[in-house]
Amino acid sequence: RIEIVDTNKSEWLQILNVLFESGNSEFTVTDLPGREERQRKSILAKVNKALNQTLTSEWQNFRLDNTDALEVNIDYEEEGKSPNKRSYLRFEVVETDTNKDKHFFFIRDRSKGFYWFFNFVMRLEFNPKTVAGTELGAVYLLDEPGSYLHASAQEKLCKKLRQLSSDNVVIYCTHSHQLLNPDVIPFNTIMVAQKESEGDIKLVPIYSHRGSILD
Repeated sequence: RIEIVDTNKSEWLQILNVLFESGNSEFTVTDLPGREERQRKSILAKVNKALNQTLTSEWQNFRLDNTDALEVNIDYEEEGKSPNKRSYLRFEVVETDTNKDKHFFFIRDRSKGFYWFFNFVMRLEFNPKTVAGTELGAVYLLDEPGSYLHASAQEKLCKKLRQLSSDNVVIYCTHSHQLLNPDVIPFNTIMVAQKESEGDIKLVPIYSHRGSILD
């Protein structure tokens, strides 16, 4: 759940504003509190459609379980009364099982793999620093990005990260050989964390590393 405050103070609200734009909405997140309820629902219907088109596409690549039909809905809610009323956007995962029954979850109720997937897609596809038409690139720092993915999904992630690096800086650490595929990742960009005799940790090019890569 994300409180609607000044967007300059919230990275997630900036991400959501990009999502609103991608849904062809003429409104921003901070416009919602001042709108009539039915109008808010109409605005969020467009936004949810754009969100789920993106999530569905990426889910086919990074599927972490056997869930076939998955969607995330964003709802608006308020707490308190004026002048202390507070407004929020709430994320809810909706899964449809083989019997066409729907099940509802908070993001935090899902697996760590899904939590990673959702954060990765949101920050990748709706990052305000990488919006088309701007000259700003982003710096992505990823710790073991493939930890919750099966081998074939890691191979796809490797290509995704290489594509992402064409306009941004991408730095990640990994123990997975799928994320170090030399056909995708230039060999001279791979560094190995090497422990020095005095106990310090040093990054060295992979071709200069002393000893086994498995150490």
